[in-house]
Amino acid sequence: MAYAVAFRMMGTREAAEEAMQTAYVDALKGLDGFRGDAKLSTWFTRIVINACNRQFRTLRRLDRVIMGVDYERVPAEETGDDRDTLQARRVLHAVEGLPDRQRAAVVLRYSQGLDLAQIAETMGCSVGAVKAHLSKAVHKLQKSLAPARGGEVIHET
Repeated sequence: MAYAVAFRMMGTREAAEEAMQTAYVDALKGLDGFRGDAKLSTWFTRIVINACNRQFRTLRRLDRVIMGVDYERVPAEETGDDRDTLQARRVLHAVEGLPDRQRAAVVLRYSQGLDLAQIAETMGCSVGAVKAHLSKAVHKLQKSLAPARGGEVIHET
């Protein structure tokens, strides 16, 4: 489950594997601090989410410095990809654009199928906070995934 969370949060196998390596090191360093208040799997998933968030922020900063911009608008007919692939890229881009806690809540709920209580335990917050994160995230995703004008889609450069 932890790898699936990392993959959904990071978007690529390589980035997910790197985040997992960081999470394993962080978990080993913090094992003495594990109090048993939560299940070991929940505790480790939280460490994975934190590792992904740190790595994600670093990668975004590097993209901005190296590329000057993160994404550009490309007409759909020029990409050569099918409609499902383009939509998947749009969704991935939109999820990547969410704040850390909203992105984590979305991945845990819609990718991993956790219930609100499990998400709250994993994220270390209340069920009400999870509901707020999900509500805000869904609203932002609906706005950013509204049909693009002129047949354009968000596409990585």
